[in-house]
Amino acid sequence: MRREPGFALALVLVALVLIGALTAGALFAALQELRGGRNRQAALNAAAAAEEGLLAVLEAWDTRTLNTLAAGDSGVRSGVAVGGGSYHVTATRLDESYFLLASEGRDRAGDARQALGAFAALAVPEPDALAALIVGSPPSAALAALADGADAAPGGWSCPPSLGLVPGVTVGAAASDSAFFAAVAALAQRGAAGVDSLPAAFAPGDLTLDGGRHLGLLVVGGDLFITGGAEVIGTVVVRGRLGFLGMGGRLTGLVLAASAALLPGASPPAPAIRFSRCAAGRALRSVVPGRLLPSRGIGPLY
Repeated sequence: MRREPGFALALVLVALVLIGALTAGALFAALQELRGGRNRQAALNAAAAAEEGLLAVLEAWDTRTLNTLAAGDSGVRSGVAVGGGSYHVTATRLDESYFLLASEGRDRAGDARQALGAFAALAVPEPDALAALIVGSPPSAALAALADGADAAPGGWSCPPSLGLVPGVTVGAAASDSAFFAAVAALAQRGAAGVDSLPAAFAPGDLTLDGGRHLGLLVVGGDLFITGGAEVIGTVVVRGRLGFLGMGGRLTGLVLAASAALLPGASPPAPAIRFSRCAAGRALRSVVPGRLLPSRGIGPLY
């Protein structure tokens, strides 16, 4: 058989070209896989930063900023995530009780971003029943006659539709129940004030309100005495006795007390206690933190 000069060299060159092509293809695939892995990791880091932002807002709810927002307005919070990324959270108030939280997270390099959203609601503690006066023991007939359960908005307030008629007086243990009292006392001590918001106050012992107009959440650890035409609009929780002295005064909203009485010689105006879901709810919503709606959870926005 006659040998062709250079045939073996051509075979070697072809083999080298094929091996090079295979090596280049494998290298390209490896680089693509590496880039894809880095992109996926960056996206995970960005999503983790976004979730961290949501949890940061929920765990350290700023009642003084967020609870004073009007419906449609927003508050923002930015921060650095534990992994070195960053987050920017926008909390938009939807109505009196609900918020939409939108959090955009970025990885450390800023190459990837992820957005997560969640709904939050103001966690307002509520008694088992609604009435103008919820009291631990039945009050006198004279005081019961001065409690009006017809839901009415305070003058000049913009409120949701009326709830209708609730009892003027209901006997219950909400005011003297330690868990309920501890919850509202903690809220009162947090305090809040601002646009569309009411202040909060906590008195550890007895308190006398002699005249003046008082708004918001008032929690009294002892007895509360109303006199001099004092007016309170909001939610009032008295661990001890609620008493009216002299010309008394008027409480509008929701009142809870261990006991209540007209003291000798008292002649408050009628009604002395008037139910207002709007005033009571607004006072509590001013100081309660927002909580994640479990039925909605946290989900991607884009």
